[in-house]
Amino acid sequence: MALTLQAGHFGGARGGFRIVFGDGDQAPRGHIIYLAPFGEEMNRCRQAAATQARLFAASGYRCSLLDLYGTGEAVGELADATLEDWIAGIHAAVEECRDDEPLVFWGCRLGACLMTRYLAQHPAPGAVTALLWQPQVSGKTFITQAIRQRAAARMEQGLEKQSKDEVMAMLADGATLEVGGYAMSAPLVHAIETLDIAEPLSAPLKTVHWLEHDTGDGRPIAARTQKAMDALKDHSETFELHRFAGAPFWQLHERDSCEALVEASTSCLS
Repeated sequence: MALTLQAGHFGGARGGFRIVFGDGDQAPRGHIIYLAPFGEEMNRCRQAAATQARLFAASGYRCSLLDLYGTGEAVGELADATLEDWIAGIHAAVEECRDDEPLVFWGCRLGACLMTRYLAQHPAPGAVTALLWQPQVSGKTFITQAIRQRAAARMEQGLEKQSKDEVMAMLADGATLEVGGYAMSAPLVHAIETLDIAEPLSAPLKTVHWLEHDTGDGRPIAARTQKAMDALKDHSETFELHRFAGAPFWQLHERDSCEALVEASTSCLS
């Protein structure tokens, strides 16, 4: 096997940046498109995503890790980014897939909601498999968590705590929402809030592999997560839930190898 790695910008002036892993010795058995988490979660998940991408390439897949406009290594500033930019970036990556390549969307955290929004707006070329890493179930949940993180950071700095209503009022007056050094414009915040992993798709998915963290304490899956799973079951021919042990890597500042998650994901697409 000759592992190949290519990196560069794609999709034009408001496109993104990608790293493509592959095997130069054989035609790919499919194309995996990775849709990353948002903000600091993107950075926390990079090591695990790169490790997984190499393993997918070793098993015969072409695997593209995307940074969409205004995020990661992509062009543009996050404060200028729109949800439309991100969906257009995903579409540009999909358009470059060959017709004979089965398509796999690999969505991590908020990236899973971007996948369903894309597939709600664009008929996929052929059967599509989804691999979902600890997905966010909705954009509203993500924004609420972001505002809570912002409030905690303000309290640590000795600043006054602000409620979600106060933050949303500030956004309405033209302010940005800054969380962990990432500034989101009001239009982007409101657009993210419309995301929902359970929204109707333009066509059913072939297979959904939902990988959910197992805390090890017998805690049941949250009701809103179960509801989202049930909706995706209705939008797919086959739905499989996989529980994985280990640290909640998307929450940790130190990098984690996520061996259980990587092993399960590799098995899903073997």
